[in-house]
Amino acid sequence: MSYKLFIDDQRMPKDAYIYPRRCELGIIIKSQNLKNFSGIDDDDWVIVRNYKDFVSIIENEGLPDVVSFDHDLSEEYIKHYYAVTKQIGIIEYGNLKPDSGYHCAKYLVQEWKKKNKPKYIKTFIHSANQYGQANIKEVLKELYL
Repeated sequence: MSYKLFIDDQRMPKDAYIYPRRCELGIIIKSQNLKNFSGIDDDDWVIVRNYKDFVSIIENEGLPDVVSFDHDLSEEYIKHYYAVTKQIGIIEYGNLKPDSGYHCAKYLVQEWKKKNKPKYIKTFIHSANQYGQANIKEVLKELYL
């Protein structure tokens, strides 16, 4: 099955933004809503709200063609961001349940490798958590090596 997977505990695709970042040439790209950035209509996404549902849909439907990731998929991660991550720049995954966009990205790469890297998967990260964004991006690098 061909599908586009949107993982976020609260937002709908129409409310998701790709946040400002510096591209390879050093140019700052302004934030844009996901639809404008990706060219994918809001109604074309299959929406999942947590790690368990992310895993379940991939097990049942196979690898998606496109995935857009949020990082903080539970109140626990949001509280951790304000109490710890924002101050020291580290996400203490070992002290938290494995229910974040980072864990979803790890699972996606693991399944992609297990299936012998069958196809290109386009990815976006719409998380506002800059540390979570960086961690997800690092995991997803494996898809493009």
